[in-house]
Amino acid sequence: MKRTIISIIVLLALVGATFYFNTSKTGSVEVKPIVGYQAPDFTIQDMEGNTLNLADLKGRPIFINFWASWCPPCRAEMPHIQAAYEKYGNQIQFVMINTIEADTLEDLKAYIAEAKLTFPVYLDKKNLVNDLYQVPGWPTSLFINKKGMIVERLTRPMTAEMTESLMQSILK
Repeated sequence: MKRTIISIIVLLALVGATFYFNTSKTGSVEVKPIVGYQAPDFTIQDMEGNTLNLADLKGRPIFINFWASWCPPCRAEMPHIQAAYEKYGNQIQFVMINTIEADTLEDLKAYIAEAKLTFPVYLDKKNLVNDLYQVPGWPTSLFINKKGMIVERLTRPMTAEMTESLMQSILK
């Protein structure tokens, strides 16, 4: 009887230890392109050929927007994003990603000039970042806090109020 009780206690201790080590945090953070997870790292170039590595921005809030110059919903939200850039560009890193495979460089440059956009535009020449972030369509926006965690992901155009509220949320 005594041996059975000791065996059960040892067995429960082993099961408990196994459960603890399999579910406890190991110091690494899971990376996924969805809310509640660390934003996946990528490297991309802007229109002038300057390279940006997302991991280098850790410690700073980040706004990522996937868009195309011909996309009507993208165009609808651009004035709100430009206003946010003018207000928060020194506090939040804006990463405006154009999928150049779905656009042309000439159309992109013409739209930027026409809309008087001043934020940096990065070119996803082979859809690598779009695929990494599983972008279902344009516009898609991600708001990333100072810890590199995605706090919001939108797959629709933003209003001015939404843009302001979400910018404020990643500054906290």
